[in-house]
Amino acid sequence: MSHFLPEIRTTAVGVLLALLLSSPLVAQGQTPIKAEEARMQIIREVPISTEVTGKLESVSPGKEGLYVKQGDLMIEVADDLIRKEVAEAQMKSDSVVEIEFAVVALDKAEIDLKTRVEANLKYASFSENEIRQTELEVKKTKASLAKAREDKEILGLTLETKAAQLAQYQVYAPFDGLVTKIHRWPGQSVRPGDPVITITDMSLLRAVLKVDYKRREAVFVGDSVEIRIDTTGKSIKPEATEFEPDRRTSIDKDNQAADLFERGGPFAPEPVFPALAQEEDEVFIGTIELIRPLVDQKSKVLYLNVDVNVPNRQDKYGRWLLLQGLPVEATIIPEKRAE
Repeated sequence: MSHFLPEIRTTAVGVLLALLLSSPLVAQGQTPIKAEEARMQIIREVPISTEVTGKLESVSPGKEGLYVKQGDLMIEVADDLIRKEVAEAQMKSDSVVEIEFAVVALDKAEIDLKTRVEANLKYASFSENEIRQTELEVKKTKASLAKAREDKEILGLTLETKAAQLAQYQVYAPFDGLVTKIHRWPGQSVRPGDPVITITDMSLLRAVLKVDYKRREAVFVGDSVEIRIDTTGKSIKPEATEFEPDRRTSIDKDNQAADLFERGGPFAPEPVFPALAQEEDEVFIGTIELIRPLVDQKSKVLYLNVDVNVPNRQDKYGRWLLLQGLPVEATIIPEKRAE
């Protein structure tokens, strides 16, 4: 029977090699680092509020779970009063009556001055004081014309201010997102800062990893991380009881990251993510953005907290595949660096 052993060993090595090569990142030859724990978090969740006080006229969409596009109208506050103020400011800004009146007055004053000066050259009909008064009248009408033009500019600025205030009565979506909470409804009064709708950016999520502190020399910002969705839920930590102690106590923590496919999750006894059976939609590639050491509050053991930004995808039905709280398995693929 001994002559069958080499064949068995060869088959086992071949299967393991196939498993490793089926992973899109492990095939590059780096030594992978398995995260002890991984959880998905939302990065950008924004409560949308108004900048004015008033009564809500419309809230759109009126149902949670719907999507909005950047620039979609989401909130309208009753704006009858401010619209009337804008209309009044528009009329005043468009009016040129004051300027036309000042122009006519200036023309008359200049003609009067010219007539008196010419008359004095021939007959000395006007006294020096009368000529002086006529000159002052010209200066006065010039000043009136300048003021009329300045007033028109001020009215234009007032119109812009009122228009900007009117714009605050409507709120548009700042980015594409999912409506995750509606706080206020049409007919309710709001004040500046009161949240009306919360929208969540689902296109980019964050995976928060717990990594053995001893691997700190091998983990760098910018390294790639392979994220796999746990379709079985076996990577979720079971609650320890007096009848079933925490499974971690039987694991050699120093060696638990040595084998990429040793187990499917931090507390799973068998592989949860068989590489050959893993569907493409369940594999994501993220990038390490932040690394910081933290102390586990229960065990008082130092570990690496690694934040990974992971681009999300939608399935053929338009549903986002990665969700907050989704159980995932994470494997860091360190880049080769010169020693």
